[in-house]
Amino acid sequence: MTLAASTRAFRGLLPGMAFAFCLAAHSAHAAEGLRHIFLLSGLNPLRSEANHIAEAFRRRIKESSPVDAEVFLDSLDLETFRDSGHEDRLVQYLAGRYAVTPPDLIVAISRGALKFVATRRREFAPDIPIVYCCTPASVTAELRLPRDIPGIVLEYSWADTLNLAERLQPNAKTVALVSGASELDRHWQQDAIRGLRPQLQKYSTRNLAGLSHDSLLQELSQLPRDTIVILTRIFDDGSVRSRPFQDVTEEIGRISQAPVYSPLATAFGQGIVGGYMDNMGAHGAAVADLALEVLAGKDPATMPHETRLPNSYRVDARQLAKWGFAEKDLPRGTSIEFEEPSFWHRYRTEASVALVAFVMQSGAIGLLLVQVRRRRAAEISLQESEDRIALAAASTNVGFWRMDGATDSFWATDHCRSMFGISADTELTWNNLRAIVHPEDRQTFDALSTHRRRDSEIENEFRICPPGGDVRCLACRGRATWNDHGKYTATIGIFVDITARKSGELEAELQRKEIAHLMRVAALGELSGAIAHELSQPLAAILANAQAAQVMLSDEPRETEEMLQILNDIVEEDYRAGQVVHRLRRLLTKGEHQSASIKLNDLIRSTLALLHAELVNRKVQVFSDLHAELPSITGDPVQLQQVLLNLMMNAVDAMASTNPCNRVLCIRTRSSSEHAEVVVSDRGPGIAPAVLPKLFQPFFTTKDRGLGLGLSICSTIVGAHGGRISLVNSGGGGAVATVWLPTRSRLAA
Repeated sequence: MTLAASTRAFRGLLPGMAFAFCLAAHSAHAAEGLRHIFLLSGLNPLRSEANHIAEAFRRRIKESSPVDAEVFLDSLDLETFRDSGHEDRLVQYLAGRYAVTPPDLIVAISRGALKFVATRRREFAPDIPIVYCCTPASVTAELRLPRDIPGIVLEYSWADTLNLAERLQPNAKTVALVSGASELDRHWQQDAIRGLRPQLQKYSTRNLAGLSHDSLLQELSQLPRDTIVILTRIFDDGSVRSRPFQDVTEEIGRISQAPVYSPLATAFGQGIVGGYMDNMGAHGAAVADLALEVLAGKDPATMPHETRLPNSYRVDARQLAKWGFAEKDLPRGTSIEFEEPSFWHRYRTEASVALVAFVMQSGAIGLLLVQVRRRRAAEISLQESEDRIALAAASTNVGFWRMDGATDSFWATDHCRSMFGISADTELTWNNLRAIVHPEDRQTFDALSTHRRRDSEIENEFRICPPGGDVRCLACRGRATWNDHGKYTATIGIFVDITARKSGELEAELQRKEIAHLMRVAALGELSGAIAHELSQPLAAILANAQAAQVMLSDEPRETEEMLQILNDIVEEDYRAGQVVHRLRRLLTKGEHQSASIKLNDLIRSTLALLHAELVNRKVQVFSDLHAELPSITGDPVQLQQVLLNLMMNAVDAMASTNPCNRVLCIRTRSSSEHAEVVVSDRGPGIAPAVLPKLFQPFFTTKDRGLGLGLSICSTIVGAHGGRISLVNSGGGGAVATVWLPTRSRLAA
């Protein structure tokens, strides 16, 4: 035999040797216990669900079993190719594949794969154990699976999916059902309608089934925003072109003008908001547990025929953001998925590496140039600090300053200099500033430089007299700083120009005093008739007594005691008239606030004397209970008498409609350790509850001709005296006004 012939013969033996080697290797693996598990997916190979299920299956097999198993995934693509010829070709392919690598177990994934395996298993895998997952319970019932094919079934909850949509769209009016054009699509649509029938009664329903792809998208693009779109499985859209369900779902989610929901996990993540659905990963892990039991020798016929896994609410975070839905409206326990990762989670590795590199580089440079960098950093920091302070001072009309504790040197911003009228070329010292402060306020200003208390601030106000300028008012706030060793280092602070605020406060105070005076004049105007009557009586008595004295002097002399009595009566009545005029003059006089020691009981008696005639004319009885040992208070007697006058007149006006025999004005005084208390009550109809919160508001009144300023001014006057005032309804009828004023001892404290 020639060398060429020998070579050809050897080459002819190679395939046989290779086949024998493979058989030997297979036998060796089988002897070692290697198991072969074939996953048959009926889904399109481009879809990720099958890979997701397979990954969960492999992970559970690896984590939960010591069995050495090899897992294969084959896609049957029964969604795209539905003709019987495709199944025949699959049978031939699998029979040849399993002849070389016999399977120990077959796992059918999806309804199509289960139907194919259940009906044609004898042709390519006789006597091979089979389990399944991801198949609706209605399909398994239709196939009438034998007991030796256990699996995990799906349950589609259309009602719970619509419940999710109702929580997110409570104002929805229409439900649109989207389905395909094939017979199988109609079965899906009928299942959905049966599950939704009790809830659809409150909606108008649009049936978007059997439309061509373009017509369906056109309809979805014109839906109102308040529509709920329920998507069922679409196998055939009525066009020649076959489109994967995943692609159709993405187009529907993108085109639809209303949110789309579905209980199909295969549609989740493709443009729908979410639904009440299963989890493919959980199905993969559960069917892996069944597979391990079969591989361990358990008879499949004795295992649970159908296992149902609990569903859950799942929503797409991207769709929540797109439609503006709030997470708080979701059912409790909802799984929110596809959330955008944060910058740190996305670039954590890169950022960590960059950070480490930066730290190492900075450390190396710092070791070489530490002194230079410190000096330069200090200069830059100082300049930036000065720039920031200058900008802040210019924009907020604030001057910043610092006085060094060791050298007493003083630093301030340019704006601070301008506030005091000190030019930039003039040396700035504390004494320079002090010289510009108003002489009467320099002691207050000096407290800033002597403040050394730790963890406390000092605040005060003072006037300045800038050269060639008007007197201005500044507010200052400062605090002392201390180092780590507990040593005082400096005092820092700010100056703020508050001249405009002070002018406004002064103007407001002048206006308040003017209004208070006008109110007193108005009150006395209302009492003018009664006051005239009050004056006429003592003047008439004076006249009568004077005339009697004249007659007696013209007759024979009588007893000197009678003459003295007449003259005493004249003096008393004259004094009485003078007191009335004096009280009127005090209330009518405009002037500054006069602070004096006041006995409230005397002020009340004086006010009642002023109102005596008015009270008689209105048939009002007065009941007074004045505390004998009421302490004195400090305040303006005219202003406080205005408060008493206003409260008493309000009480009298409130009893205008009360039976005259029940018109009683009660005035009481009480004292406590800190306050003197005046209580004015009436027996009128009381105050309406809706009116009570508004009584002290300016210009609010319940009187036909009232200005609505009386109680507002009373509140201001009492507040200026450090007290407070209240007006409430009495439990027995009528209203009760209470005024609390601090005693002299409390003011002194």
